Amino acid sequence: GFDGSGGGASLLERARRRLGRGGEATPLVGTTVAPDLARIPAWRRALGLPVLACVRLILCALGFWVVDVRGREHLDENARVVVCNHLSMIEPLVLLIATRGATPVAAADFATLPALGAVGRLHQLIWLERGDAASRAAVVAAIKRRTAPGSEKTWPPVLVFPEGTTLNGRVLISFKPGAFAPGAPVQPCVARFPFSVRCGAGLDPSWTTAGPQFGELSLRMLLQPWNRIRIDFLPAVTPTSAEQADPARFAARVRGEMAAALGVPVTDHSWADMWLNMTARQLGLPPHETLVQLKALAK
Repeated sequence: GFDGSGGGASLLERARRRLGRGGEATPLVGTTVAPDLARIPAWRRALGLPVLACVRLILCALGFWVVDVRGREHLDENARVVVCNHLSMIEPLVLLIATRGATPVAAADFATLPALGAVGRLHQLIWLERGDAASRAAVVAAIKRRTAPGSEKTWPPVLVFPEGTTLNGRVLISFKPGAFAPGAPVQPCVARFPFSVRCGAGLDPSWTTAGPQFGELSLRMLLQPWNRIRIDFLPAVTPTSAEQADPARFAARVRGEMAAALGVPVTDHSWADMWLNMTARQLGLPPHETLVQLKALAK
């Protein structure tokens, strides 16, 4: 998905060499954080209940006084995997409340943070190290284990952002197939920030590589008196026999339904494309020489 022509081809090749087999990024963390195999005791889970109240307070502090959640009637208890497009750090917090504690698949980097890491371990998040094949296999196995028949008595639903990175919501990139590998029904939902700029005031809270980064974006949300987010739950999607045998095909159908609900196109770009683009820029190669135009891969 890249054009290496032009004067920066050698720099792009240096960026490519920083990628592992198959074009995936080399892991940033040295040791795989294995998902928990068993549910922690109920008394320990009770310690995490105040976290949901703290999450709501955090949302209020960031200006999200009212959260618009629609389509609750579509929530299906048989759909053990919740999938959503990824815009920022906000929709995971909203979905944590809306789904009453769904367990997210999160980057393993967060497991090492003093506060967030402890909370994540308490809620038994599924940690993923990008670019680590062993970690990917462990995550898929954990999703299958937590979505198996009868698992609803032990595990909460699994929350997955199949794009693998945050975007601005104007397009859906390719979905990674891990969430669809179990061949079980999934509960799609879509997130959007219905913001507007008036009299010079207004903030798009989406977190992209070209926009404000975590610290600045958090500060701007704190200074914004009112922010808005909307979550729409869509009808659960059950895979056909062909899709159970081909998770990528199942992922493509779910992505199509989510894109239709958002009214946006889909593209074959992936998280690996973005990572390569960022790496090439760090090596001094202009972004326009490394990334194919969006329309070239849009569908």
